[in-house]
Amino acid sequence: MKNCILFFKRVSAVYLSAFIFVIGIVTVSNAQPSLGTTSFTTGSTVTMVASTPCTAGQSGTSAGYLFTVFSGANCALNNVVSAGSDGHINLITSPTITGIWQEGRIASSNGSEFQLDNFVFSVLTVPFIGKTIIVTGYRNGSVVPGATAVSGVISATGVLNTVTVNVTANMFFDNIDEFRLTPSGVDAQGTVNIQSITISSPNITLPLTFLRMNAFSYGKGIKVEFGTADESNIDSYEIQFSNDGNHYQPQKTIPANNGSINNYEAFIPGYAAKIWVRVVSMEITGGKEMSNIVIVQGETGTDKIISVFPNPAKDVLYVDGADNPAYNIISLQGAVLQKGTMLNKQVDIRSLSPGIYLLKAGNQSVRFYKN
Repeated sequence: MKNCILFFKRVSAVYLSAFIFVIGIVTVSNAQPSLGTTSFTTGSTVTMVASTPCTAGQSGTSAGYLFTVFSGANCALNNVVSAGSDGHINLITSPTITGIWQEGRIASSNGSEFQLDNFVFSVLTVPFIGKTIIVTGYRNGSVVPGATAVSGVISATGVLNTVTVNVTANMFFDNIDEFRLTPSGVDAQGTVNIQSITISSPNITLPLTFLRMNAFSYGKGIKVEFGTADESNIDSYEIQFSNDGNHYQPQKTIPANNGSINNYEAFIPGYAAKIWVRVVSMEITGGKEMSNIVIVQGETGTDKIISVFPNPAKDVLYVDGADNPAYNIISLQGAVLQKGTMLNKQVDIRSLSPGIYLLKAGNQSVRFYKN
């Protein structure tokens, strides 16, 4: 995928204008996506990428967006007007059974940042029924903490059975240059039909840096520990909990120190089997920045909790609360990518590509992000 993106972003327009597939024309554009809603309904017939092997991803551009699809076998991208389609951007995997739809990526074709408000899609093939689509925001190839949403359950095929993912209220989608689509099941196959994308101008990225963030079961509640750097004009930090990973409620507010490096901790009474925890800075001028998200999970009434930090992580993942030092790292598609035994509660993740993974130790598991 990285090579595909670099190709479309960096090759000069002179060479791109002469780049023609025998099996179809690749429409290439380094334009920035237009603000507002871009609808991909068109009367033209364009094969962006014909069906070819694409375990490493295949990409094509339209209206300032770079579309990429990954499959376990073959894939194609087009906006062909035909039975079952009306000119929208189709991200297609084939053949049936082996053509698993692994991931779709939608980025600005020139690398510019934008604020994602919503996008509308449908599915044209039955294996997507009953699943959801996980939407994750990225910037410069790294996960943006908090920029995650989940679509409603897909209940029917066809271009008229649309699903809208609205993230206007999620401030963490404000400064992204790409968002990725991942099915909730490992057997999705066929076509995702992108109908429209709505974006706004990006907000200014704040200078605050979260150095670390961890949360874990502690006595009859949850303990939260985090560290920051480059604090400036920060009024306070708000610790927030969520029961579903999407809707957060404030639990406790901590005054900010506004120093170069600061360490904070807090205890929140009460316990649930699974809680998503994040910390949000409250800037004096009204701005906000968020830490990574930590999932505290276990069985109700027990202390079987596992947590990881930092999250996102780049080289080493520290694991706290695991009953078993043997671990597996699993992709969202269900494939075991790495296994081993933890040493000093550490897992080396340098061999993993950037993305979202599941770490499993015994009967415990936790999701983490790799930068």
